[in-house]
Amino acid sequence: MTEQVSQALEGYNVAYISMDTVEEEYRAQGLAPNSFDVVLAAGAIDSSDMNKLKELIYPGGWLILAKWTEDSWISEWQKEEDGLVFVLQKDGENHLLAHRVKLDRVRVSAAELEKFLSLHLPAYMLPAHLQVVDALPLTGNGKIDRSKLAKWRPASSFGQSVSMDATEGAESDPLEAQLAHVWAEALGVSRIGRTQSFYEYGADSLIMAQVAGKLRDKLAENPAHAAIPFDVLLRQMLNFPTADALAGFIHMRNQESQQSEEVALPKKRNKSSNAVLIPYGGDESGPLRVVFHAVLGTMDGFRPLIEQLKAQQTGSIVGIAIDDSERYCALELIETVADDYAECLIDVLREREQRPVQLIGYSLGGLIAIEVARRLGEQGVPILDLVLIDIPPILTEVNDDLLIEALFVPNLNITLEQAAFGKVNEHDFARVILQLVEKHGDCIPQGSACTIGGDEGLDQVGEMFRKLSAFDRRERFTAYVQALGKTSGEQMPVEMAEGLCKVFGQSFKAARYTPLPYMGDIRFLLAREPFQFLPSTSEETLAFWQDICIGEMEVTEIAGNHYSCMVGENAVKLAELLAVPHGTK
Repeated sequence: MTEQVSQALEGYNVAYISMDTVEEEYRAQGLAPNSFDVVLAAGAIDSSDMNKLKELIYPGGWLILAKWTEDSWISEWQKEEDGLVFVLQKDGENHLLAHRVKLDRVRVSAAELEKFLSLHLPAYMLPAHLQVVDALPLTGNGKIDRSKLAKWRPASSFGQSVSMDATEGAESDPLEAQLAHVWAEALGVSRIGRTQSFYEYGADSLIMAQVAGKLRDKLAENPAHAAIPFDVLLRQMLNFPTADALAGFIHMRNQESQQSEEVALPKKRNKSSNAVLIPYGGDESGPLRVVFHAVLGTMDGFRPLIEQLKAQQTGSIVGIAIDDSERYCALELIETVADDYAECLIDVLREREQRPVQLIGYSLGGLIAIEVARRLGEQGVPILDLVLIDIPPILTEVNDDLLIEALFVPNLNITLEQAAFGKVNEHDFARVILQLVEKHGDCIPQGSACTIGGDEGLDQVGEMFRKLSAFDRRERFTAYVQALGKTSGEQMPVEMAEGLCKVFGQSFKAARYTPLPYMGDIRFLLAREPFQFLPSTSEETLAFWQDICIGEMEVTEIAGNHYSCMVGENAVKLAELLAVPHGTK
């Protein structure tokens, strides 16, 4: 029968998959539920096996039996409210019985669910595996049968096979094998593929941090390895979450350490880059599309947007994040960073025939993007498109750590009220910033936030800052991550939140920057909704950038405020705008 079906389908755009046996669990054969339009079966099939076949079929799909033996199927299926049955008999013999199933529900695929979740969740919160099932298995007393559920993970033929990947190259690199073992132990799996993402095995930010701490201690025990700070290891794993990449990074750090020790006389070394270039694939024959990090220094907040850009299949996409946060915080931004990133991109472009670039910068990333565009243009690189996404000017230097911390907290997707530091009105908070600017001019000194007052709303904000100041930094950040856990279920290590805030503070101070006039064209995407924490008006923002742009400046309003314009459905609409290069409408 398999051979006959294959011949009948020849020439049609269909995928035909043969199932070895109905009796065996179909997931063990590499098949997934709700993933087939048609299931064709023949021979004697009992009720249990019939239910398995139905589970494989998409809503609205067909179950077709050839030469069936059980006449009761016809009457049973005709009784189903959502059933549709066709019978083909000839000369008293049963030939085909077709049953259209699950007409009471909407068809949805695991891939569609994954795409939807990627628009609303960071990568470390995405499920490692998704199945669309008709029902969850239950025990006799009506509870979820977790033991049976645990057996539902598909065979490797349906997912990614790790048997070869797990051992390939490991013998030649003991460090890589050791790292894979540490990660397999942390994730509760027998082994892990050397080039497979830790996220695929269920890693999250908490597990990442735990492994980073364990590896830091293990590396410190071996004098052959260079000391690597916790946050450097953690950032490396967040950017490149594979055993292969982690081993390569540690080897590189070891080599750099040995080289510096072997130099007998003072010798100026070439400054190594602090940029991490993260390739996201795409068409190498098209333009190079570059997305710059924002105030937190990572690509995590850009994942929904990047997924949309990848789907456009226009050019290749690369993200630029920071490598070493300690080093980043010691740099003279913005121009030093722009020099570094421009040099990295020129090296990438030299590897192949030169092609135009599209530069995309949001928030702080926009300030970096315009300076990189200037440097690439000076080297003859054609700038196809420079897109700046909602970049209000920061005209005041802020040296008050508590104020910067309060501005950072929304980046964790929580409020200070949820962290039990008091409820304040966003409008009052914005008035506080305006009051501090009016009082202190272009530099807000340390401790200023605790002096706020004047009316009921301002007094509440001042009281909140005084309450914050009563706790030390570790206590405050512990409260932040606990609030994050309660509101979203995400378990972020305190050290990670503190590190992100340190990078944010450096980025925020660096954002007080006015670029020199830019001779090229700019596409400026302005968030339609105001954001209280950024007191600059849309008119002030546009006037700032119009003074800088000597070429043509095209302004387009986008949905959302400064934060929400980058997530959910707003990210989808944003990506559609980015797909249209400047000047080609």
